[in-house]
Amino acid sequence: MYQKIIIIKIGTSVSLTNRGALDEYRLGHLAAQIGKLHKHSMGVVLVASGAIACGRRINNNFDRTCAAGVGQAILTATFTEVFRHHGLNIAQILVKAEDLVSSLAQTVYDLLAMGIVPLFNENDVINTQSDFASGNDFLAVELARCIGSQKLVILSTMQRSKFGVGGGEAKLRAVEMARQAGVETQIVNGKVRNILLKSLS
Repeated sequence: MYQKIIIIKIGTSVSLTNRGALDEYRLGHLAAQIGKLHKHSMGVVLVASGAIACGRRINNNFDRTCAAGVGQAILTATFTEVFRHHGLNIAQILVKAEDLVSSLAQTVYDLLAMGIVPLFNENDVINTQSDFASGNDFLAVELARCIGSQKLVILSTMQRSKFGVGGGEAKLRAVEMARQAGVETQIVNGKVRNILLKSLS
């Protein structure tokens, strides 16, 4: 079992290119860093934004739930393929607020013990409105509390993306919420080379 569990929230402005496609090069760079963190006894749990944007790239007329359904399939398939190139397997986990319970925590522990990277997103296909005040930033905080994570790293450009839900203010509220829960949290520029290794060294 890993000595430390890290939650890494990948913001939409980091996961997508300027044209709204998933940035496979950047995701590959993140995967390579996560592989190195595993070797230093750090388990990694991902919370990834961008599914709705991926869906609307297929059809801009999709509503939120349809875009989420189509986009989540694209997002998960891309993460799976990119991470596999770095010797890592992904487990997709879609949740609502009421799903963050001890049984889910045990599933996360079991996946981590097998070297698998859990990939979380809110289940926007079922939820017509987000359970989490500003999307995945707050999901990441609640998830950290649920599984007892010692550290949360939010990868962002600290700009309100035209594709995303949260912005700088939402992230700062999430950081304060995490601080109150005793979870050490950083917001860092996800486009900086080796930012995970630098943040967690």
